[in-house]
Amino acid sequence: MKSSKLLTSLALLSTTVSLFAQSSTAPAEGQVFELEEFIVTGEKLGRTLQETQTSVSFFSASTLQNTPVTSIGDVFKMSANTYAYDGNFSIRGIRNTGLTNSEGSELATVLLDGARVDSQMLTLDGLTLWDIEQVEILRGPQSTSQGRNSLAGAVVVTTKQPTFDWTGQMRATYAELETYQLAAAVGGPIVDDWLAFRISVDQQLSDGAITNTTRNEDDWDRTDSLTVRGKLLFAPKSWNGFTARLMYQQSESDFNDRAYAYANDWDGLFDRLAWENTRNEFDGRSRLASLIMEQPLWEGWQLSSTTSWSDFTSSSSYDGDRTPSGPGQDDLLYGYGYDNKNLSEELRILGRGHTWRVTGGLYLATEEISSNSSGPFFYTLPSAYPPLFGLPNPSRVLLDNQSDYAIETDNAALFFNGDWDIIPELTLTVGLRLDYEKKDRQTNQNVSLLQGFPDAVSLVDVPSLGIPAGTPADILIAGLAAQASSQDSGSEDFYTVLPAIGLTYNITEKMSAGISYSQGYRSGGVSFNMAQGRIVPFDPEFTHNFELSFRSQWLDDRVTLNANTFYALWEDQQISYQYSSDVYDSEVVNAAESEYYGFEIELKEWFLNGWSFYQNIGYTHTNFRDFNVGAVSLSDNEFPQAPHWTLGAGANYRHDSGWFGNASLTYIDNAWASEKNEPNLYLGERLLLDAKLGFSLDHWSVYVFGTNLLDDDYINRLWSETANAGSTYGAIVGRPRVIGVGFEANY
Repeated sequence: MKSSKLLTSLALLSTTVSLFAQSSTAPAEGQVFELEEFIVTGEKLGRTLQETQTSVSFFSASTLQNTPVTSIGDVFKMSANTYAYDGNFSIRGIRNTGLTNSEGSELATVLLDGARVDSQMLTLDGLTLWDIEQVEILRGPQSTSQGRNSLAGAVVVTTKQPTFDWTGQMRATYAELETYQLAAAVGGPIVDDWLAFRISVDQQLSDGAITNTTRNEDDWDRTDSLTVRGKLLFAPKSWNGFTARLMYQQSESDFNDRAYAYANDWDGLFDRLAWENTRNEFDGRSRLASLIMEQPLWEGWQLSSTTSWSDFTSSSSYDGDRTPSGPGQDDLLYGYGYDNKNLSEELRILGRGHTWRVTGGLYLATEEISSNSSGPFFYTLPSAYPPLFGLPNPSRVLLDNQSDYAIETDNAALFFNGDWDIIPELTLTVGLRLDYEKKDRQTNQNVSLLQGFPDAVSLVDVPSLGIPAGTPADILIAGLAAQASSQDSGSEDFYTVLPAIGLTYNITEKMSAGISYSQGYRSGGVSFNMAQGRIVPFDPEFTHNFELSFRSQWLDDRVTLNANTFYALWEDQQISYQYSSDVYDSEVVNAAESEYYGFEIELKEWFLNGWSFYQNIGYTHTNFRDFNVGAVSLSDNEFPQAPHWTLGAGANYRHDSGWFGNASLTYIDNAWASEKNEPNLYLGERLLLDAKLGFSLDHWSVYVFGTNLLDDDYINRLWSETANAGSTYGAIVGRPRVIGVGFEANY
């Protein structure tokens, strides 16, 4: 099966290239092809897509308009060496949340108009692509320019700006699974040549594809989200080029954040069945705001300020035992919630001369991530205990947990990035960031026994465990609960210097090659071992990233071929490690040294006859070179959610008569579900075909669209199901084929 899907993707890659070769004719006399220059804003140095040696996938407003994408996760399917799953993503085999179970900082940053979108906000509230100007996916460490949370890369989203011309657009779609989208945007002048606005609204609803057989509900995987965004542009002509852009966005969502499928075998998961007896409830609210001010100073110099704020709150309750019924009770509810806040300020100066350009500045940020959880839950006793009491192995007891934590982070940095043309053909790039970070953690946890084994006593004397013969099992269990109950705090400070250097050789005006080194960084922090009730500090981690790049444009700029190859060595890698058979006996340790390497090739073609194509191929190999904690070794294992191969190809066509069409095919290789690389827990390959076909006239269009048109079965997350006695596996399953219709209008 793998070879057939891979061969299909390779065949489509070669077919689209062949179509270009057959259609590639020189422009007729008087025709000129002009390719728009795209500025990579994530680097903050004003480089175009062809000037930067960073590996970047760029999606313009027209690309997003042509394809059936609705959320940020959809664009990862059109990019090499990226992979979206369960509201998260990986870049070059590195998950944006890392391997620390949310205990550390993130490994890839997401920005919307300069405001940070944290991983809980992204996973639980999503990020709409309605009324978006461009999306940039930067692969590889961005620590020098972006600082914390960017060891793997960055995703930079820019929304459409207000203008002094009246514009508006709307969209209405309906698809299978009772899937709707209703969206609108309007903007124009408030005061001519002084103040302009833009407002957009997007509502998306779906029943999802999972059925709960216990509750007889076919909307178990439901989603309901509403996003409202407002923007102001202040740009008085008489103010010597000064501009200020204010953005505020609020999203509210109501969905099942634990829409899991259960089965005893792999194929059974695609029946998409759940059987909890209690309806899962989730309510989330995201708020983002940014103020970007720019002021030209003198020729070639500009001062800018970006102030951003974000706030995410959520509350959730779910079936704690994930079964059709609890023991002697109807409901076993467990609840949790988040309250995350971030405030940042970046003051930056940008200068450009004939042979150089530089940017430098000051960055300040403060952040608080807080969470609370409460309710009864089943606790599986460590495997050493049940045999001592004559109990079956595994055995579960019912505990109650009341806990909360808050992690406060203060960050300050000075940064510099610059390009210097040593000679016309050779450019030197240097970057440096001086970074300081302080983390404080407060944790409160109270665990108590609700239901154990009152009639069970120790059958033997075990002095090594402090268990005399005849000890009641509930005494031991209550002792384990007391050990986990604690109030603790910890604080750590981190200083680091992050360098980057590169050389670019301009082979011709339209072709260049480069070599670079950059250091990736994630600060240390303070972890909490839930089973032992203790605070544990951990150290920072670093990557040394070496990269070769190639940029080129051909045939009067109608063909763009870009490529990067990379090797990275990862030191002191942070891993959430489980010390015993108790799943709660885990904490973050600097246990691993790793490496990863690979390449990306992205090819795009534009024609004068209405056709355009793209092809991409990515390869990543990840490897824990040295991963030993105690008696356990994961050395030579691969990272989870790190497929070796990704391939993509697509075509877009627009005829003068109004007919248009778009199709894209994506292949993603197998990947392991966890760092343990267990043979029965892997995420199978997938071959996803999306398409859109319609007709447009003047200011409106109608179309049909489809996602996963091959109806390929695939899994985003997979685990062994121990809590649910009726199944072997639990999973988050990818959506089946969905076909819909849409209408859009603009003026």
